[in-house]
Amino acid sequence: MARHKSGEGAKVETSLLQATLSFIGEAAAGYLRTGRVPDRTARVKNAHAFAFAARDRLPLVIHCSVPEKFWIALLKAAERMDLADDERFKTRDNRREHYAELERELAKTFAARDRGEWLRRLEEHDVPAGPLYNMGEVLADPQVEHLGLVEELEHPEAGKLRFVGPSVNYHGLSKREAKPPPLLGEHTAAVLTELGYGQAVIKDMAKQGIIKLVKESESY
Repeated sequence: MARHKSGEGAKVETSLLQATLSFIGEAAAGYLRTGRVPDRTARVKNAHAFAFAARDRLPLVIHCSVPEKFWIALLKAAERMDLADDERFKTRDNRREHYAELERELAKTFAARDRGEWLRRLEEHDVPAGPLYNMGEVLADPQVEHLGLVEELEHPEAGKLRFVGPSVNYHGLSKREAKPPPLLGEHTAAVLTELGYGQAVIKDMAKQGIIKLVKESESY
């Protein structure tokens, strides 16, 4: 945008350290404000987040965040309004202080129904929640299939292969056909030809062992 406005651009620079530190900015801000070193439970306590195993042993996650309405909605969905009057859990700060006790209470409740039933109940009460998938469940998800995120291609040696496709779609541009990883030397001749090398030179380099072509009998 600076180049567009003034005609002058700017050098854009970062590092792995800068990028990594930016991802823990919230935790760092908490430490810089309080001086307390966060442990592995600090984030879930602040986020009012829980992970439970349902009766069928399938896990789900709940994220109540800051608005009190999500906490009350969770209690209604779980039929645990008794916890609303519990002094340990009356305020957000109370719940953060007594997080382990609250987690144990809710874990017993969520072990009483299957995950599918819980997810339906939570959605009906507008509680931010979702299933915790294993890899098989991720790739079998209807939305993954709808978006065509898994692509299948044919490899000349390995046969049919399936991969996760690109994460970004560019509207207005035709999608390029997925191709298998090239064999050693498969594209050598094409690349050298594009760089201006003639067929005789390519063939001579192959004979000398300077380059490798997929088929030694190929003539260029």
